[in-house]
Amino acid sequence: MPVITTPTFGDLIRQHRTTKELTLNKLSDLTGINKGTISKIENGEVKKPEFRTLKIIAEALQIPYETYLILYIEAEKSPDVISNILNDAIKEKRSIHIITQIASKFLETERLDSYDATTQLFNSTQSQVNSELQLALYKTIINYSRGHGVMPYLARSLFQEYLIERNNFSKLKDTYPSGKYILKYKDLLPPGEYVTLLYCLMVHSYVIREHEDCVSYCQALLVNKEEEAVKVRTYAIDYLRGSHYHLGNYELAEKYAEEYRKYVPSIGSTNDRLITAMINAKRGKVELAVEQFEKCLQLCNDGFTVHIVTEYISLCLAHDQMNKIPNLLLTYESKILEQPYTTPMEKNEVARFYKLKGDYYTEVNDIIQAIRNYIKGAYAYAYK
Repeated sequence: MPVITTPTFGDLIRQHRTTKELTLNKLSDLTGINKGTISKIENGEVKKPEFRTLKIIAEALQIPYETYLILYIEAEKSPDVISNILNDAIKEKRSIHIITQIASKFLETERLDSYDATTQLFNSTQSQVNSELQLALYKTIINYSRGHGVMPYLARSLFQEYLIERNNFSKLKDTYPSGKYILKYKDLLPPGEYVTLLYCLMVHSYVIREHEDCVSYCQALLVNKEEEAVKVRTYAIDYLRGSHYHLGNYELAEKYAEEYRKYVPSIGSTNDRLITAMINAKRGKVELAVEQFEKCLQLCNDGFTVHIVTEYISLCLAHDQMNKIPNLLLTYESKILEQPYTTPMEKNEVARFYKLKGDYYTEVNDIIQAIRNYIKGAYAYAYK
């Protein structure tokens, strides 16, 4: 069986220098590195030059970065040196594939405890501004931590991975299970991060209509005594009333609406008026609900109009108030479509607006308009 030998740095430099027909003197002139130093590297007297020296020579000889990098980090034992190489690769915007290779080698260095190495890389990753790079580095930490039992950083990196991936609004249903999975490691998260996880899952579950889950997250936040949980208590109560409404628990929705008013003492707020009208509509108090929807539309800001109109149209379809819908569309549709919508919840509501328009046109036998609006609604749902 033939023996496979790994080329040395000297072999690599000599081979490329010879190919380019450069003398030692010429290479020295190109790099600014002493001829004797280059010669010692080539003949093996210097077996492992400093990375900076190797990089200068390699760039002059047009040796691919990955070729000499892999050779170098396989031989390097110092975590500080590998860390510096990693930082330089990030600054130079090297490929994510290469950066994660260096990061993996840093984690595997024998001269640094697994926990300390993971801590250092995690802290460094948190300071990165490129979310794609962050995600790749967190995945590197996850793989290493899972294999080496560094459980606190497995939990924290899974959490950070979730925070990044949930920002892709078109995949909210796909990323939700990964967020729920982190609850398995909740005792390993710092208290503040656990509260943030609950908050994110609360909003996430509400947006994708997992209202029973949302209720459980809200309740967990309400009993949590951490300062971060106290700060979001009002939001938890708000989502509780909304989720109970969608679950058909109207008494509980009213209970939490009353609780919400204790924290936000503005009974005349648009959101509060809307939820009250929605509950009255579900309880069959149609005339009162219509009056409240009209009041909401008079007082709301333009960005909130879509939420009111969709609920109002829903009432009209359910309670034989079809004659009101044409005027609602004539008065408010252009305003709704002029607004910028950025959050998944807002975009969901626009999609629902089109769907309800489709339902209306179906009821009045305008099938072409119905199909057009159903298609628009489907696109709005698909491209959140």
